[in-house]
Amino acid sequence: MGYAVPKSWIEVLRNEWWVGVVSLLVSLAVTPILRYLATRAKAGREHYLPGPRGGGAPSVGGMAICAGLLAGLAGSLAAMLYDPQQNAEIVATFLSGPFNKPLANPIWNLIGIAAASVTITIVGLLGDTMKIGRKRQILGQILSAAILLTCGVGIRMARPVLELLGISQTTWVLPAASTVMCVAFVMVMSGATKVLADLDGLCSGVTGIVALAFLVLATSLATWGYLPGTDEVRVGLCLAMAGAVLGFLPYNAPPARAVLGGSGGMLLGLFVAVMMAMFSREGHSRWLIASFVVFSVPLLDAGVAVIRRINTRRSIFANDRSHLHHQLLDRGMTIKQVVALFYAMSLLVGATGMLVAVYVRLRYAVPAYLLLLGGWFIVMRAMGFTTPKKQAGRARIATFSGPVNLVFTCVGRRVSLLQEFRRAAVDLDTQLTIHAADYSKLAPALKVADKTVDVPKVDSPDYVPCLIDYCRRNDVHGLIPLIDPELLPLAQAKERFARIGTRLIVSWPEVVGICMDKGLTGEFLLKHGFKTPHILTPEELQSPEFPLFVKPRCGSASIEAHKVPDHKALSYYIHNLSDIIVQEFIEGTEYTVDVFADFDGRPRCAVPRERMAVLAGEVSKGRVVKNPRIMEESCRLVEALGGCEGLITVQCFLTPRDEIVFTEINPRFGGGVPLSIRAGADSPRWLLELLMGRQPTVAMRGWTDGLIMLRYDREIFVKPEEQLDG
Repeated sequence: MGYAVPKSWIEVLRNEWWVGVVSLLVSLAVTPILRYLATRAKAGREHYLPGPRGGGAPSVGGMAICAGLLAGLAGSLAAMLYDPQQNAEIVATFLSGPFNKPLANPIWNLIGIAAASVTITIVGLLGDTMKIGRKRQILGQILSAAILLTCGVGIRMARPVLELLGISQTTWVLPAASTVMCVAFVMVMSGATKVLADLDGLCSGVTGIVALAFLVLATSLATWGYLPGTDEVRVGLCLAMAGAVLGFLPYNAPPARAVLGGSGGMLLGLFVAVMMAMFSREGHSRWLIASFVVFSVPLLDAGVAVIRRINTRRSIFANDRSHLHHQLLDRGMTIKQVVALFYAMSLLVGATGMLVAVYVRLRYAVPAYLLLLGGWFIVMRAMGFTTPKKQAGRARIATFSGPVNLVFTCVGRRVSLLQEFRRAAVDLDTQLTIHAADYSKLAPALKVADKTVDVPKVDSPDYVPCLIDYCRRNDVHGLIPLIDPELLPLAQAKERFARIGTRLIVSWPEVVGICMDKGLTGEFLLKHGFKTPHILTPEELQSPEFPLFVKPRCGSASIEAHKVPDHKALSYYIHNLSDIIVQEFIEGTEYTVDVFADFDGRPRCAVPRERMAVLAGEVSKGRVVKNPRIMEESCRLVEALGGCEGLITVQCFLTPRDEIVFTEINPRFGGGVPLSIRAGADSPRWLLELLMGRQPTVAMRGWTDGLIMLRYDREIFVKPEEQLDG
């Protein structure tokens, strides 16, 4: 059964062009309705990238695109039945095929594609709203693949691969290999597009370009008429998806008013997997390879992440910011610039895939593809996208083994922390000498140190040189700063300490600069997709909604941080405090998260501490809470910062709407860290092991949940002969 004479492009599209128009109009009309309903019902998951006021757009993209796709598939079916010749062919298929070849029936294929699309959309929607886990979502992807196979889509997709490899296609080899390929393709493609969905307009735009490129390939194949029925399914599906995506894109373009969410991301990945299966029906690898090239940008984005995770000895499924589009954002590109770059790359590879598939023989095309692929990863490696982030041009700080000399600066009242380091050294059977520095000679922690360090005030130009000289003369192996004002000047001297053999355990200056300026912290959090309180502009301060919250732009220890109940208080703080920021007030449970980052900047452990009671900006009563979402998001935040080292103290709120809102990042040991240490997150031991050149055993969740800390003052008595001027 086939066409006697090849068709022209116009003849192929004549009865189906309006399928794309139907899908576009349905998606365009349904999206604002779903957005309105989701907003009213508060059913949509908040957007991964918060809006200008810290809010979010509802995740209705999956439902909107699915509605447009189903409308288009119905139109495609109608177009197939409208053509008298095609109608007769389908009837003949029904009469002769249901008993021996039902899987080749195009109507049965369309039903399977529609059912699988609905299934994967529902699974993604459950992930968006009910937060079902990754394993259950994978089961949903497998179920969608099973529906496709049952309806004949993908049942022979291994044929071109087996022929290319010279493997005999026996009665069981082809179906078995095709089943494995179909399930794998659905999972991989859905995963690749789902990750792209976390950026406004990225996944929808890239997949729209891919759908149009697939349409060109499908139409080109249909002009030869080798597989009537299959040709119509391919062309109709491409038109339907292209129209559905383009109808949703105006709402998804940055800044988005509606987002794809997991449901939309996985639905678009399913479409790609289906088209690859349909392109395999000719049994020629040319078209399957061409479809991979057309979709190569999302695959390369994911490939960069996988290689980077392997190089950093992390799980390839780790939830981090290793994907190319994440790294481009982290390197300073804006969302719109990243989206535009991905569009341009998608257009380039799409055009390449189409032209090579149609005009170049496979024997020449494959080496060219492999050469381009190798060149891509060479460039990615040279630019540092596939390797762990290293501080180019900075001195390498060597580790050692043996007795440890450790300096703590601005020790103040941090007696418990110093004692924990001493306890960790005993556990490791290592000799530790604690050197404590503080301008005040009556700082309590000085009295529990082995040696004291005379230093000027932190703001003195001699502060850093004094510490460098002391470390050089006393063979100090590590230095740990403990208060905010000293972090940036010390971080800027990190290389100078390295040259004398002292490991300065503090994040790199770029990170410290972001953390110390609360305005920059807010910008960083928004840029990287974290919820954070909205900072009011001068115009918004004219008619704000109370309560608000004010704090110094570069403050610490909650000094001059106040809740603002009304206009009178706001006016007072604006006129009496200098260089403050005014932000929305966040209701909820406040947490401090102690995140431990190793010397490669990798977050290894995160311990959320509920701040049950606070005194003078420091927790007096606290409880560790093993909240997986807070732990995961805090680690993702530290990963996004890059260049972190040691303890990073992250503050956030868990709101009544179950949203995690980050407020501050402090790249140092927090005052309440003894609670995390006693719960089992033994950061002093881990740091000592790293200094001695060992690899500590760190378990992300290897600490005791629910431990409570109650703090009280304890006295230290200093004899007259031991007293110094304070």
